[in-house]
Amino acid sequence: MITNNHVGSLKCVQISAQEYHIIDAMRAVKRLSLDSIDMESDEELDALTAQVLAEGDKIYEAQYQEALRRGIIDEKGHLLKHELPEDMREDAGTDFGG
Repeated sequence: MITNNHVGSLKCVQISAQEYHIIDAMRAVKRLSLDSIDMESDEELDALTAQVLAEGDKIYEAQYQEALRRGIIDEKGHLLKHELPEDMREDAGTDFGG
């Protein structure tokens, strides 16, 4: 059974192991979208939300690894470079149309 709890403006969802496996199977079968799910079904909405969050996690991890590789941040996410790119410095003579 899916239970909804609200923490501030966030909706927290608790699901059973069986529901998790159903949602996991739905994700494995097809790529979900707002057009492909029943918006009245909590299970399908939860599966879509899980899919979106998983994709967001992949994007975040890729960007984090790229920033590490470039030496922009350290392993804890602290910014290592504080200087502006050359074309953004005041003396660059770059016109941004402003």
